[in-house]
Amino acid sequence: MQIEYLPGSVALEIRDDGRGFDTTEAGELEGHYGLTGMRERAATIGGTLEVVSGPGRGTAIRVRATVARETREQEEQIGVED
Repeated sequence: MQIEYLPGSVALEIRDDGRGFDTTEAGELEGHYGLTGMRERAATIGGTLEVVSGPGRGTAIRVRATVARETREQEEQIGVED
């Protein structure tokens, strides 16, 4: 797991070295809404979701969201660095 604080945004990446899956088929499986739900939640906070995976290659999921100006100003006041 990695968290990046970038100017104006924050990114969270989670990786594993598991069995992976075919991302082109993931959204088509009936009754499986995990990635769809994750994309919707990312969009709710003004963010994006990127999924990189493949059979036998593991999976990386990255969420990136814009940080509100007020939040950046608060972080500056308490000394949080990029």
